[in-house]
Amino acid sequence: MPQLVSRFSSEPFWSATQQHLEIVMLRQDGVELAIPADERMATLKPFRNDGGLLGGSFRHISAGDVLAHRLPAQSLRRKIALLETITPTLLDLLATPVSATFPGVGTHANLIAGLTDILVLVKPD
Repeated sequence: MPQLVSRFSSEPFWSATQQHLEIVMLRQDGVELAIPADERMATLKPFRNDGGLLGGSFRHISAGDVLAHRLPAQSLRRKIALLETITPTLLDLLATPVSATFPGVGTHANLIAGLTDILVLVKPD
């Protein structure tokens, strides 16, 4: 299990007594991965492509297939699974650098993929 360590800025942000998150550090098996965060606690995400059901880099599996046991029992073992809705009326679409309508769960998937690929983006000073 990775160890999670957070580091806060030495400069107050919201008030004289509060500080903002600066870095989240993941440590496991002697490897450290620093994930920088800005003053809004946002991170840069390494997008693989323009996302979505037709253009995504990640496997999409229907919840109906999972619930009906139509997947091999081992297909989700040791995998990270995210749930998403594909109903446009729920408005889970975001404007990103790679697409004007990117699924919200896709931003999370790309961030997780960046972490597992040890690819974290930083904004130069």
